[in-house]
Amino acid sequence: MALPHPPPPNALPEVPVKPLGPILSRSMVDIRMDIAELHSKGSRANSVIELTSTPSDAILIRTNQIDEELKFIDEAVEEEEEETADIFEN
Repeated sequence: MALPHPPPPNALPEVPVKPLGPILSRSMVDIRMDIAELHSKGSRANSVIELTSTPSDAILIRTNQIDEELKFIDEAVEEEEEETADIFEN
């Protein structure tokens, strides 16, 4: 197996940016389940994935499409109830 080239003499040392303890203490099953959940959320029609400069910084943004649809249905039902009440009053 080929080894990577050594870093140039003026290169900064590669050190982890985030602590690895919490990540390494989790089981692979838990990590894979979280990955599968993110993939399934990203494939839903009411979800949007916004990628930043690097894939590891991807942010999953859930839209409120379902809440808006329910609100619209509630408003329509209220209008029908008002119309029905007006008919019975006359």
